[in-house]
Amino acid sequence: MTPADLALQAALITTLRADADLAAIVAGRVYDHVPDREVFPYVSAKVGPSQPWNTAEAYGKEIAVELYAWTQERGRAQA
Repeated sequence: MTPADLALQAALITTLRADADLAAIVAGRVYDHVPDREVFPYVSAKVGPSQPWNTAEAYGKEIAVELYAWTQERGRAQA
């Protein structure tokens, strides 16, 4: 991961943990690395890999972000 990817990862985790609606469900259990035997429900987030791109007029980087909602409830309601 590049420093920019790491900064985005940290900002993503911080933002998700600060969300009051999400906190009411997962009680702060938002991770980039899930601890062993974690209690459900929780959210995990992953940034990367990044792919640079450019055109004749601009350049940038495309970064993949993956969010996972983990629950033992049936269906998608809680997730």
